[in-house]
Amino acid sequence: MVEALEEYLPVNVYTRKIIPKIIPKIIPKIIPKINQEHPDIKVELRFAMGLESKGGQDGPEYVLGALMTATQLGDWEGRVKFVVLITDAPAHGIDCNDDPGDRFRQGDPKGLTVKTVMKELRDQDLELMFCRIKQHATAKMEAQFRKFYDDQKIGRKLKTTNLFDPSKDLVNAYNLFIQRRLNDQGNEDLVTAIQFASSPRVIFKGQSIRSQPRLTTQQGVGTCFAPAIQAAKKHLLSYPQHTPLLIFMSDGEDHGRNGVEPMRRVYKKCSIHGLQVHTVGFGSGAQHALLHQMAQAANGKHHTAINGVELSSVFANIAAGCNAMDGLITRFGEIISGMVANRIVLDHL
Repeated sequence: MVEALEEYLPVNVYTRKIIPKIIPKIIPKIIPKINQEHPDIKVELRFAMGLESKGGQDGPEYVLGALMTATQLGDWEGRVKFVVLITDAPAHGIDCNDDPGDRFRQGDPKGLTVKTVMKELRDQDLELMFCRIKQHATAKMEAQFRKFYDDQKIGRKLKTTNLFDPSKDLVNAYNLFIQRRLNDQGNEDLVTAIQFASSPRVIFKGQSIRSQPRLTTQQGVGTCFAPAIQAAKKHLLSYPQHTPLLIFMSDGEDHGRNGVEPMRRVYKKCSIHGLQVHTVGFGSGAQHALLHQMAQAANGKHHTAINGVELSSVFANIAAGCNAMDGLITRFGEIISGMVANRIVLDHL
C-alpha cells in the first residue's frame, strides 16, 4: 500500500503484488513530478517499505479485495480522491477472466463482487484509474468494471492507460535500431521487415536504411515460425554483397513446425556470407526455450525482453553493442504521474 498524504490533497494508492520490486521505486517518482509540474499542489509521500506479496498458484489475483481495502482506509476526506490500480492479472471468477486454472472460478473467495466494490467506490466518490500491463488478460475484468462503475449521466468513467503497448514498443525498438545503425555509419545497410502469424507478410524488402523505412504492425492469429524463417532465408540470399543480419522476434508460442531445423538450414546456407542471428523473446508469453534453441542452431544469440524498454535495449545492443539501458522505472513514473497530474488539473482544479 502506498499513501500520499497532505492536508489539501489526500491520495491513496493501493497496490497488491503488482511488480513488487518496481513499485517501491516508481511511486517516489510520481509525487515529486506532480509537485514540480504543479507547484500549487503539494503532496507528501509516506511509503510502507518492506511489503512482500504472498500467495499465487494461479493467474488471477485478489483484485477486488485490494480495491475494497482501499475504500476502507478511512481517510478519504480530500477534495480530489482517486485509486490507481496497476495489475497484469484479472480478478477471480468467470465474470472477470477465462482462465481455466483459476482456483476460484465461482468468484472472489470472500464473496466480493465487481458490483459491490464498484458501488463502494462510487458511494465514496473515488475516481478509479486502471493501468493495464497485459490488456488481453484483463479485458474481461475491465468490461465488468465499466459496467458497474461508469455513469454517463454524471460523467463518471473508468480512466485507463497502457503501461505496455507491444506494437508501439516494437516500432520504438526498430526506430532506435535504425538510428543507431545510421549513427554508426551503416548507411549502406538494406532493411527487410517480415511480419508473421500463421503466415509471413513482407512489409518492405531491400530498402535503404537511409530512407528509414517505416515499420507497421498488425495483429494476427496462430503464430508459426517455420514459414517466416523460410521467407527470411529467401531475402537473406538476395543481397550477397551485404553481410546478413537476422533478428527473429516473437511474443508468442510456435503453433507450427519446430523452428529449430528451419533456422539451422538458414545458417547452413547463409553462413558463408557471415550471417549473424539474434532471436528475441518479447514478453512473458514468448517461447523463450525454443527461441534459445533456434539461436544455438544458427550459432547466434538469444535475448529476452519482458517490456518495451528492455526490447529497445536489445535492439540497441544488437545495432551498436551499447550498454543496456535502465529506463523501466522512468517509463513507469512518467506514464503514471502524467496521468494522475492531468486528471487532477483537468477534472478538479
